Amino acid sequence: MPNLSANTLFHFTPRKWLLSIFENGFIPRYSAEFAPEQDKGYFNNFPIVKEFAKGEGGKLIEKDLTGSHQVTHYIPMICFCDIPLTSLVKHMNVYSSFGLGLTKEWAIAKKLNPIMYVNEESDYFGRIAGMLFMLDMTFRMLQEPYSQIENHFPNLHNNANFEKIGTMNIFQGQLFSDLYKYIKTHLKPYQTKNVYRNQPPPYRYYDEKEWRYVPFLPDSEKLPSLIEGILADDKIAALNKQMEKHPLSFTPKDVKYILVEKDSDIEFVVGILNDIRIRTNKFSPEDINQLTTKIMTRTQIEEDF
Repeated sequence: MPNLSANTLFHFTPRKWLLSIFENGFIPRYSAEFAPEQDKGYFNNFPIVKEFAKGEGGKLIEKDLTGSHQVTHYIPMICFCDIPLTSLVKHMNVYSSFGLGLTKEWAIAKKLNPIMYVNEESDYFGRIAGMLFMLDMTFRMLQEPYSQIENHFPNLHNNANFEKIGTMNIFQGQLFSDLYKYIKTHLKPYQTKNVYRNQPPPYRYYDEKEWRYVPFLPDSEKLPSLIEGILADDKIAALNKQMEKHPLSFTPKDVKYILVEKDSDIEFVVGILNDIRIRTNKFSPEDINQLTTKIMTRTQIEEDF
């Protein structure tokens, strides 16, 4: 019986980026998820989302925003697929014929995790979305500036525990925020409703069996682990540049496969490995020999698996 999952996780990339991966490790990039034009219907069906604005005479007007506030989510991550060699060609057709296969032991040690696929029509997703909404709202309430609270309750400043309470609420609020972001950054739709990478809809994300690396980002660096909104290309490029400080490293022994399109690409890979060895002394000659034996072409996969 063929394996339904692999002991290898594959990452696919354009040919020109192989050099960077070998030299610098995997660099997380801010990738768009839940984009309205691609995955409409996710995180925009809360029945209690409302907006209040002042109308004539200062009267508050309530406006229901249900279904109108979905935004793209940008997540700094690196994606891998848990697909056996026998099923890789279809995935290559969507992404690239160039990639690396690394051991699952490496992935587990590096704290990668399989993501959770969700069906927007399911009761489960409805409850997940509602829970995330409440986490976000609780965080916002706990982060309310305490100067404003003190304006409503002037005697609080005489309470010796006021500062302790404030500090605790801010700490609790941060926990809610971290949980909200961590759950959202590890969710993905079951399938898309529109064309994806030239694939006709519905493209089934679920078939990719994705494992994801989302780095821990210290607050001091002011790099968000989740952005909800619309980002211009130059803003994304600037954020990605900062992510170079958070590479996901690997060693030659962690690599099981180097995937290329055809035989002529083998020389290209050997060339970039030797170039890195000469310039950086990162690899030994033995490392190069070991990595060279792991090169496999798409043609071999199509013919032999």
